[in-house]
Amino acid sequence: MSNLLTLNYWFSLNPEPWLQTSFRLLLSVFGGMIILGLLAGLFVRKNKEDNLKRKFWDKVQNLFLLIGFLGVVLVFSRQQRIGFLGMPFLLLILGLWALYWTSRIVRYVVKIIPERREEQKKKEEKKKYL
Repeated sequence: MSNLLTLNYWFSLNPEPWLQTSFRLLLSVFGGMIILGLLAGLFVRKNKEDNLKRKFWDKVQNLFLLIGFLGVVLVFSRQQRIGFLGMPFLLLILGLWALYWTSRIVRYVVKIIPERREEQKKKEEKKKYL
């Protein structure tokens, strides 16, 4: 654990391969993200009429598929001792990027969707009287 606190570990061009349990856990997590991305694609097709829901599921699908595939590539690269792609720092950046992307999706759900729903209701009310 003390190894995680050194810069030499994070920027090592030849890190040690993952232990078998860590390797399986990471592949399970990233593989699960890919499966969730594919399932979100079903919801994209299901919500063709509701543009706001479709856009939400499209964002979720893109997040899970991209992070899942990139994670599998980074884990595989480290296991095969591929120089630059095996650096632990890249996996850390991928995790931070996933957190940022998730916060943007949550912001979309909490702030933007209710505003747009309200705008749609106002337009429908206005249209009703015209």
